[in-house]
Amino acid sequence: FFTVVYNISNKIVLNQLPLPVSFAVIQLFLGIPLFMPIWMVKPPKDISKISLTSISLVAGFHGLGNLATIYSLGSGSVSFTHVVKSAEPLFTAFLSICITKSVLSTSVYLSLIPIVVGVALASAKEVSFSWFGFLTAMASNLLYQLRIVLSKQLMAPSEISPKISAPNIFRLITLVSFFELLPLAIIIEGDLLFQKLHELWSLNSDRNNLLMHILVSGFSYYMYNEIAFWILDLVHPLTHAVGNTVKRVVLIIVSIVVFQYPISILGAFGSTMAVMGSFLYVYLQERDSRS
Repeated sequence: FFTVVYNISNKIVLNQLPLPVSFAVIQLFLGIPLFMPIWMVKPPKDISKISLTSISLVAGFHGLGNLATIYSLGSGSVSFTHVVKSAEPLFTAFLSICITKSVLSTSVYLSLIPIVVGVALASAKEVSFSWFGFLTAMASNLLYQLRIVLSKQLMAPSEISPKISAPNIFRLITLVSFFELLPLAIIIEGDLLFQKLHELWSLNSDRNNLLMHILVSGFSYYMYNEIAFWILDLVHPLTHAVGNTVKRVVLIIVSIVVFQYPISILGAFGSTMAVMGSFLYVYLQERDSRS
């Protein structure tokens, strides 16, 4: 639910306020008041053992992953962004070799073919296609997969520290991400942000509606990510990947209905192939892990 609300609100805000870096920073900032009272009442002791370098790296991937997603959403349709993001297993397979040094079976690698073909077909007939939107969605895949892999390592217990709770990990990531992206927003869009806000206020546009969608996007972004971290801590990453794929199906359908995006038969076929390829990838990987 929260991820659907987040993506719809994102697109509405970006149509009126096309400042992706500032918007990404605002979303991170809006998450801080949601957990800071909890930390003030009950200070988190389990995060004191976390390496500053490690959390800074994960926070960087988190912030930049969201920024890449916002750039993609701003340059194309919500449905197209998430068709491209269904190619997430490509990066999972790549990172499993580079980071965890695990080689998957031939059948798992072959299951990546329908994902690649499906994304290619959906892109070929996409009305709002742009290379920038495509590449930023792919960059988001890579950055978020790096975040997931490294976050899972942070949550694991070690000899020097006990198991760290998933909510506290994500809250710390949110806080660090905000301070990492803030200078970037000031440098790139500092003057533009105030200029654009002044224009919107001067034109007597629907300011309350815009403000509501900004607040909703920040709240839903924080909530769906904290829930995702909590689930990641409870279940196997493969189960988490299945949930992500189901989420993308819902997002694609809802965004097409809400924004009334035209979609060709070839585009619908490619989207279906990419999503089903993701399901097949997860199923074969889980089957191999059990055998």
